[in-house]
Amino acid sequence: MKKTLKIIAKLFVFGLIFLALFVFANIFFRPVWLSEDAIGDGEGSPLSIEEVGEVAAYESTNEDATRGFYEEPKNRIETLFVGASMTSVGITPMELYENYGICAYSITSEAQPVLASYYWVKEAYRLHPDTLKTVVFDVSMMRRDVGKGFYEKALNGMKYSSVKREAINEASNGMGAVLGYTFPLLTYHSRWAELGRTDFHKLNYEPRSYLRGYNLRTKRIFNEGTYEDMPLSTSVVNTNVEARIDVHEKSEKYFKKLVKFCNDNGIKLIMYKTPSVGNWGNKEHFSIQALADSEGVEFLDFVFEPLIDDIGYNPATDAENKKHNNYYGAKKLTDWFGKYLTTECGATDVRGNADYAYMDSQLAEYQEKIETVIRLKETTSIGDYMKVLAEGGRFTALISVRGSAGRRLDKDNRKVLDSLGLKELAKMDDDTAYLGVLERGTVKYERAVYDAQSDGNAIGYTGRFPKGIQYTINSGSTGSGDISNILIDGEEYSWNNRGINIVVYDNDAETIVDDTYFDTWESSDRESFDTESALAKAMEDGKEYEALSPELKKLYLYNERVKYYREATHLKIDIENEVKAEKDAEETDVAEGALSTAQRNAKKYADYYKGRENIVVFVSVKANDSLPPGASVIEADGMKVSEPEGSEKSIRIQDIGYDIISDNGLSQIIINQKDYSPNEDGINVVVYDKKLQMVVDTAVF
Repeated sequence: MKKTLKIIAKLFVFGLIFLALFVFANIFFRPVWLSEDAIGDGEGSPLSIEEVGEVAAYESTNEDATRGFYEEPKNRIETLFVGASMTSVGITPMELYENYGICAYSITSEAQPVLASYYWVKEAYRLHPDTLKTVVFDVSMMRRDVGKGFYEKALNGMKYSSVKREAINEASNGMGAVLGYTFPLLTYHSRWAELGRTDFHKLNYEPRSYLRGYNLRTKRIFNEGTYEDMPLSTSVVNTNVEARIDVHEKSEKYFKKLVKFCNDNGIKLIMYKTPSVGNWGNKEHFSIQALADSEGVEFLDFVFEPLIDDIGYNPATDAENKKHNNYYGAKKLTDWFGKYLTTECGATDVRGNADYAYMDSQLAEYQEKIETVIRLKETTSIGDYMKVLAEGGRFTALISVRGSAGRRLDKDNRKVLDSLGLKELAKMDDDTAYLGVLERGTVKYERAVYDAQSDGNAIGYTGRFPKGIQYTINSGSTGSGDISNILIDGEEYSWNNRGINIVVYDNDAETIVDDTYFDTWESSDRESFDTESALAKAMEDGKEYEALSPELKKLYLYNERVKYYREATHLKIDIENEVKAEKDAEETDVAEGALSTAQRNAKKYADYYKGRENIVVFVSVKANDSLPPGASVIEADGMKVSEPEGSEKSIRIQDIGYDIISDNGLSQIIINQKDYSPNEDGINVVVYDKKLQMVVDTAVF
């Protein structure tokens, strides 16, 4: 009997050990899922850590959103945001609490399938049945379905419950897939060869609950290319667009389930689309609007007027790329929702309520860690920048000087640098190679070498951040390599520009929060990162366009381009509507010799701009057998017109700065040596602003 009991006891202990190891392995082998920054637009499969690097991967995980969600006390969340990555970077719930007292949470994932959105709403209701009042649903994924990896990414962070059991049954295809969702080890057991630092790190990782599902982004479209390269938002609703998209069958199925669930449980459901400039247009808008109308759900489309103007959205400064907002865009959209949720959804202001005291702690952490990063971005002098770093207390700044950098580093900034312990940086001149490490406000390493002391080679230093990641810094003045390198985990992050190059690393979150440079050969100050506010102030101060800095000129020109684009789009729609009205009134029959429809429309278009100061309208006909060549140049003070004479088939109008050609099968409108003509059959028109040297619009009739 004793022997039997011993065997049973051993089996029991073995079973416990096996169970513990199995549970550990399920956690350990589950990948750290990456966010949209590393993956893209939800096509294909999520990238592995090895494909993007350890630092970049850990910057963008889903651990914060899902684990933070389960740290929330029960019956607290009142507003839930669900959907794809556009929402994770587009809404910052902590600022809804800071400014409006709203307890909201954003539970999103890259390319989140509508099925997953539906089940996360059910999971939120399971935990917050007495408080969940409003669900804001991102409609981005109504157009398509995605691969298995994105379902796993969306659902693996959900704790096991009746809701998850139902979700994985719906998402799975066969028992093997169900077991794979339930026990990640069965799916990811082959990852043993890929395991790295991040897999060990996640075991004791403390989620950044203060983000409440938000994913901070500070990159800007504005930094890429000229004002002409930056994309324009569709922005104008055109009811004449008849094309529609097909709502994906599976997405529609779970959307309707979501509608029913919310209706059955007294939850207000709102559909919305974040502002974007690349993947949403009229056909998407009308298709989703029709679905919303059929289900009796409100649809807020921030791609279009008037909502895009209500939030003051500017793609150049408020977007990271064509699809995703940065912090400035998120702040604007969040503020709009704060007002809307308060006035239209009866959101509760819970500030001062003892049950929500934990949110005050989260807010303090958010202000310290997120708003400090924004302060770093917005400081304009090198001294103030280093002050913010020293105050932050959790950062490590890696500093490397390239080339001639000391000429315009003024006394005030040198004094600040010296007071912070960066004494060698404070003393540098044009011939200095310099390396520095400022860790948690204290100078950890500093070295300066002058050309007179140099052997002609750049200087270098290698160290480690507090949690072990290695970095390497190199610096060369003009006479010693003329280079700046700042490598973290083998990846280059230095701008490698003339002056003081800096990379800032968050020691706690183990991520890069800023990379920048100050061209101190030119100035101790730099342009404000908040270019929009800087331009507004310059305009208020009465600065003329010609007196603006290059950065502000660029934004000014983009803003003018946006205004012209909007105006031209409305004009074309109005002309199109007039044509339709004429057809409906059967007024399209014209007498022989009268203007054709195309000619009448082109005239309406040209007349709209005619007489405006600094505006020139260039017209060139791409002729064919039924349409003779023709060209004209219309300015405020008159018009040049050229028509073919006799058997002549080619027309040309030339003057300083332009060359207009109309021929059989050819239209050219060359302005400052660049051809802007659409060169399509019919009457090609280009509208040009002489003062700004900008193409206002192009059209074909």
